[in-house]
Amino acid sequence: MRIRIIIILLAVALIAVLAFAVIAYTQIPPLECRNNVYLEIEGVVTYVNNICYVPVMPVQQPVSDNNIPVLIDNKVMVLAKISHYDPSLGGPNCATFINGVCVSTMANGERWQDNIDKACACPPEYPFLTKFIVYGKEWVCKDRGSKIVKEIDGTIWLDLLTVNPVVPYGTILEVEIINP
Repeated sequence: MRIRIIIILLAVALIAVLAFAVIAYTQIPPLECRNNVYLEIEGVVTYVNNICYVPVMPVQQPVSDNNIPVLIDNKVMVLAKISHYDPSLGGPNCATFINGVCVSTMANGERWQDNIDKACACPPEYPFLTKFIVYGKEWVCKDRGSKIVKEIDGTIWLDLLTVNPVVPYGTILEVEIINP
């Protein structure tokens, strides 16, 4: 019985050494890991705390190191920190809140009530009507916010106008940009 176990362990060790040699020889890129991501698998969005994967095309990174928007498969992609706001709650969600009602309009002059689950606030580097695809849903930039900025590393903030948050506050996602 012990001999069988030793043979099995030696076989496993040999396989591991051979696998390592093949990886080193073929120069398969190292694993890429991300934390706190949402994945869409067969139409179902799933939260994953940690995920590691071998990139399919290591030369084609989702975004550049300094997060300058890049073209991938004819799509302009950038990293974005996602937040959400609901003006009906008042406070930082609404500039003018009178008698329990948000009477503010969005920065482009439109009523926020007509744009729930459609509009977002984006940094001023992006013109109004720029579209952002977040988890396959289109959000149109129609608002601004003092904290909705492009950070030093190039990551942008997007503030989604919704009562049902898509992801937890501050989640970083790759989003597609469609210029107006």
